Amino acid sequence: MWTTDGKRVIFSFFKSGAPSFDLYSIAADGSGQPEPLLVRDFDQSPTSSSRDGRFVAFDESHAKTGGDIHVMSLGEDHATGPFLATSADEREASFSPDGRFVMIIPTGKNDEIELVLNWFEELKRLAPAN
Repeated sequence: MWTTDGKRVIFSFFKSGAPSFDLYSIAADGSGQPEPLLVRDFDQSPTSSSRDGRFVAFDESHAKTGGDIHVMSLGEDHATGPFLATSADEREASFSPDGRFVMIIPTGKNDEIELVLNWFEELKRLAPAN
């Protein structure tokens, strides 16, 4: 997945000996080495970058809740938190071009596409820009 500014690529990578696929980043021009962004005991897969470049949405697989959607700050701290984590299997979050909405594809219920309104605006209020 490209970052909004096109300078980096974020991807899932399984490092030998690791318990899961983790999130890594590398310069889009191929220079440098892949850098770990998030290493946890659950598989992660990036899905979308916010228009302002501050956040990346990613899927995370859990044994109890299935697929959940999390959001990570691309700032220095890489603060991460759940965006939608329910007993349904939520995946493939995609930010709208204006950054106000998030589309989510839940499975396990009706297999319908949902448009989650205003949640991301509230999240940005809770994690204001520096």
